[in-house]
Amino acid sequence: MSVGRVRLTASLVRGMSRVPGGQSLLDAAKSNAIGRSTLSKLLVYRRPFRTLGEAESSLAGLGGSGHESKEYANLHLQLNESARPSDYAALYYMEKVLPAVRSVFDLGGNVGNLFYCYSKYLKGLEGVTWTVMDLPENVRRGRELAKERDASQLTFSESWQDASGVDLLIACGCLHYFEKPFAQMILELKQKPPYVLINRTAMSDGEPVATVQDNGFSHTACMLHNREQVIAGLKEIGYVLEDQWRAPELSLEIPGYPEHRVWSYAGMFLRRADVSLPARA
Repeated sequence: MSVGRVRLTASLVRGMSRVPGGQSLLDAAKSNAIGRSTLSKLLVYRRPFRTLGEAESSLAGLGGSGHESKEYANLHLQLNESARPSDYAALYYMEKVLPAVRSVFDLGGNVGNLFYCYSKYLKGLEGVTWTVMDLPENVRRGRELAKERDASQLTFSESWQDASGVDLLIACGCLHYFEKPFAQMILELKQKPPYVLINRTAMSDGEPVATVQDNGFSHTACMLHNREQVIAGLKEIGYVLEDQWRAPELSLEIPGYPEHRVWSYAGMFLRRADVSLPARA
């Protein structure tokens, strides 16, 4: 089935779910094996999956991830020209901890979008080394752009282990592309960062499922982690939740499956239990 047909089917299912009795009919279809199978075949990749691998497999022959596409990088540079609603909570906590921060690790930071944006708002960021981890093509583009913009404090990495020992770990718009729980990822580091900032992450209140984001020019498999499970996992490895917020600028819907709808993405700030927020000068 072509991408156009999948999008049309998803639109029809979404419309059906919003008319009186429509969702009940869809739920009745999903309650039996034949109905579930038929709906799955019609929606192809616009449905829930058990694993990220299954979601990625559904894209076979349709054009897969857009993470390394030039269009994807340019889009996110444009989106980060100025702060978005969820950035203000992130900037608030970054400003609070900045006196104790000399190194930042920006997981999935593309070509340095967040660095360029936050540099406009945060005083004192000049003395901070900011490392972006991303895929090889984005790292290559990021280094070229940093050279063009004379951003000497911005560095790039393809290794998660380079996050060990940093003062602040940022995961903005990326955790839903990892199937492994974030707490487990942090435990792989030799030294856990004192501060963790999560923002613009697709998290649900239901059971974790995988699906595919379709933004019009690319399709990307993603994982909808359960918000409370993410928080509980981080608390278990020694973190304290300082605050959490919503990112209203982003949402995600799986047509016909309202139980998995993400009305707004999530943000939160955590600190290691053995450290505190710096006192204001």
